[in-house]
Amino acid sequence: MSVLIADKNDLKKSFSIASLAVSDKADKVTSHAKVAVKEGSVIVLTTDEDRMAFSEFKPIEADGTFDFTIEPKKMLDIINGAETDKIKILYEKSTGTLNIFASDKDDSVLSLASFDPDNFLSFEQELNKIIPMGSVDSGMLQTGLKFIQGFMPEEKNPKAEKYTRVYISKGVFYGSNGTNKIGAFKIDCLSVLDDLIIRRSMIAPAMGIIERTKQSKTLIGTTSRSVFFTTEDKSCGFGFLRTIEVTPDFPISLDIPTCTGISISKQNMIKKLGWISLALDKESGIKARLKSDTLTLSTVTGRVSKDSIECKRISGDSDIEFIFDNRLMKSLLGLFQAASLDIFIDKFQCTIISSAELEDLDSKERSPFKAIALMPLARAL
Repeated sequence: MSVLIADKNDLKKSFSIASLAVSDKADKVTSHAKVAVKEGSVIVLTTDEDRMAFSEFKPIEADGTFDFTIEPKKMLDIINGAETDKIKILYEKSTGTLNIFASDKDDSVLSLASFDPDNFLSFEQELNKIIPMGSVDSGMLQTGLKFIQGFMPEEKNPKAEKYTRVYISKGVFYGSNGTNKIGAFKIDCLSVLDDLIIRRSMIAPAMGIIERTKQSKTLIGTTSRSVFFTTEDKSCGFGFLRTIEVTPDFPISLDIPTCTGISISKQNMIKKLGWISLALDKESGIKARLKSDTLTLSTVTGRVSKDSIECKRISGDSDIEFIFDNRLMKSLLGLFQAASLDIFIDKFQCTIISSAELEDLDSKERSPFKAIALMPLARAL
């Protein structure tokens, strides 16, 4: 009988990472994690044939070299209910039986079945083929993914499938719903990233590995068939199969527009739009009139309701009027973290820009940052 004794915090971290890449089919080996004990280390691996997760830690005690499988969710439930800081696992290979002790009482034991670990879909050789693309700031990576995710189609539409992705080219993150909104995100500390496509279904687990490992830096690497997000020491990581396809054309520029522009409080703008919306039976167009340093908002249909916001002109000196989709504007404003936003208006579109010098907390260096959203105007007057 093989013996493994491990700290429950090490087990909890490893199996929470393992849960990022398991199938929800309980009767399949893809719903289990493979636990490999060898050479004084414990490696926990999961894969559903598309996603992959792995972690490694040092046990308190391990008897020889052996493998077994267990469901990550069930193991996490055991860990959370443990009455001791050390968990002991006894594995009987001949019967595929796991006896788990998570209490100081000798008569407290859980007996579970292990799949034959030889049937586990191995991807360990893939880990040896990873070519590092670069180490990037974890917080900024999450910020970019969250921002661009907000531009994806809201409903399932086969014709818009190619837009359910984050496209990364030369350090710039791009996204769109294919109809009325486009976004771009750029920060110098992510400039090493290029030619990457991250499917919508992979965004949450990719951010999950960052949250679970709590590392300031994330190492991005690729193989011919996979993309991996790992800790810098490569002791933990999450990966997924690469998407090979032509990147759509994103007609958005990182340059500052030369048309009329204002700087405005994001919260004030959202508040005023919400206030005006109370007069509408349903979301519809809002008319905006810019005169001097005041933006007046009013309803287009029904009884006239209006309010105004103080702003600061940053380009152009002429008075302008335009109509925009209220719901779309509020959704885009909500994607930005900055308190103040720059909004540029030309004949056909509205460009929202947030730019600043954000500090990289690890290197204490300043990093130029820019987030941009583009939406069409319903009408320019």
